[in-house]
Amino acid sequence: APLLGLLPCPPTRWDALGELTPAAPRDFLAVVTAPPSLSPTAEREWLERNSEWLMDELGEHGALHFKGFRLPATSAGLRDFCSALPLVPCADPLASVGVRSLLSAPDGVYEAVNAESLSKTFIGLHNDVTYKLAAPFAAFACFQPAELGGGDFLLADGRAVLATLPAGVLATLRERLLSVRVASIPFGWLADLPLPPSLLAALRGAALRVVGAILSAKVPLDLAVAFSADERTLQILEQPKAPVNRHPASGAPTFFSSLHSQSAHLQRRRAGGGAAGGAAGRSRGG
Repeated sequence: APLLGLLPCPPTRWDALGELTPAAPRDFLAVVTAPPSLSPTAEREWLERNSEWLMDELGEHGALHFKGFRLPATSAGLRDFCSALPLVPCADPLASVGVRSLLSAPDGVYEAVNAESLSKTFIGLHNDVTYKLAAPFAAFACFQPAELGGGDFLLADGRAVLATLPAGVLATLRERLLSVRVASIPFGWLADLPLPPSLLAALRGAALRVVGAILSAKVPLDLAVAFSADERTLQILEQPKAPVNRHPASGAPTFFSSLHSQSAHLQRRRAGGGAAGGAAGRSRGG
């Protein structure tokens, strides 16, 4: 169902079978500089007049860096900016599990990575899509620069990443089909109860059925539930996803990564080499 008037994101289009020959490298980031001395209203009019050319540039390169524009300095301005292209906002695919906070509901603007606790977090190479739903485009704006350093925003061309991956690494990734762990629920208390193994297994099975039923009713992402190997954590997982996909319009293959801060490797690195913890990780899928 739409969230606060926002349309749901369309289904993810998967086309990851067969040979995936990388496209020739290209300049994937095109810079668009604002014409001088334009008011925000005039900027919007300029965007509307040039929207066809801008969308063609976006399709050709993959990303546009708008420099010097004053319109997207607020949530409402960012919505106005995108609407002029035109781009239609949709609800965050992960809105139903509350991963990101909604900064401005009327404008469809979400807030990410804005907490001191995340100041040392490096968000890994990923795209904001799920196995089930995906926004065809994304717009990012910084309303307040980081005050104490950091705040870097990195872009990567999935076509170039695919072209540089060793064939063996790509083959391993395609075989493993990693699953993102969306959330986890501690169940160590159950594992520590002095109960017969058969009863513990029955209780874990009941927990899986209850959580699975709730997710099926509330979250439209085809999520799966499973206990961790040590049976102390109930994991909520996305369906296994291929690491590559083809662009639905051009057909060009691209690295379709979901490696976010959930990566166990990144978690261990942040912890100084210790064991990964928290409510995120990755699981090997079937």
